[in-house]
Amino acid sequence: MAISALTGVTPTLVTPEAPKFNVVVSQSESMIKNYMNLSGSSPVYRYALKFVNISDDDHTLLLSHWIESKGGTESFSWETVPPYIDGDFDGVPDGETMVGNWVPGSFKHTPNPYSLNVTLKFEALV
Repeated sequence: MAISALTGVTPTLVTPEAPKFNVVVSQSESMIKNYMNLSGSSPVYRYALKFVNISDDDHTLLLSHWIESKGGTESFSWETVPPYIDGDFDGVPDGETMVGNWVPGSFKHTPNPYSLNVTLKFEALV
């Protein structure tokens, strides 16, 4: 079953995290460290999404999307990327649609008197 794209709610703030390379460091008998890059030449890009003072309907939309993606195990397209984010990884901020998945365990919500705050992490598939 294909998961639906994330539309309808735009994050208040998106903070890009530093690109991460999945590197395994091991030592050999000669005490020289060996480095093995598991991600090839492309890094893993993660973004911290913050939704501030959103309505109950938007919270329900985010929560149901989280559940639909099985908490980060299924990928989807994120279509409400803010224009200051480089969506196609060419070095120019453009707000292009990104494909990826939620980072498992990153869904946090905090109630306010008349709204909610939600934080999530998105991992882009490059």
